[in-house]
Amino acid sequence: MDERKHTPGPWSVCGAEGCTCAAVLYRDGIICEVRTFNDDMADATGHAPSPDEAQANKRLIAAAPELLASLDLIVDALQSGYVPETDGGIIKDARAALAKAGA
Repeated sequence: MDERKHTPGPWSVCGAEGCTCAAVLYRDGIICEVRTFNDDMADATGHAPSPDEAQANKRLIAAAPELLASLDLIVDALQSGYVPETDGGIIKDARAALAKAGA
């Protein structure tokens, strides 16, 4: 596996009570902010993400390091001829990453 150039995980979403901010966090810093748009701020396709869609996007982005790590493990296992057991650690980690992403 090549050395990663992105900020290492884990990343998280802001969990403050009643918070509607769009921050994806690493430690005390912000990785990115996911924006919602009103109809006047739609993208070039005319799409304006709702607050619920922006929250789902935020969860997906925050899960990216775990999703990448799980995919790396699965690919490495398959390339070596190992087929992961459906209830084994590799699959459990992948399912946890998917759950964090909201899938």
